[in-house]
Amino acid sequence: MTTKRLTIQTASVGLNNPGIISAVAIVTAHSHTGGKDIQEIVLVEDTTLPKSELKSVIAALESIPEGFPGPISIQSSSRYLVLGYLQWRVRWALKGWKGTANRPLWERLCEVVGNRDVAFNFVRTRSTKESKAAVTLARKALIASSEAVHA
Repeated sequence: MTTKRLTIQTASVGLNNPGIISAVAIVTAHSHTGGKDIQEIVLVEDTTLPKSELKSVIAALESIPEGFPGPISIQSSSRYLVLGYLQWRVRWALKGWKGTANRPLWERLCEVVGNRDVAFNFVRTRSTKESKAAVTLARKALIASSEAVHA
């Protein structure tokens, strides 16, 4: 399949913040012929929601070959992720990242985005079919990890 563009849909859920958080990135490759390939990236760890949101997008971007020629669209309900990348990171970088929460993750995100054609878009939770799928997958992973701990 020749991939024309990629979409990354993210979702994070947790019982407590900080606490056990499940973060998901669903990478969908759209072909010229209308076909789709889907890769699911699931992270479950004891962390905070902001860190999990950053880590899931970083993992998704790291899974995409460096020379991928098409556009990559990141769809997230995290204002922290979207506004952080689109607006705040420039100011943070100009200040030498001093005082930036989650600095290593923001710096890594900037590295993996690099010169790629990446768009960050805010979408309301469960407002699209893709967002609903990501939230469902994140909830299932959180329940599975909780059951494994209590088994």
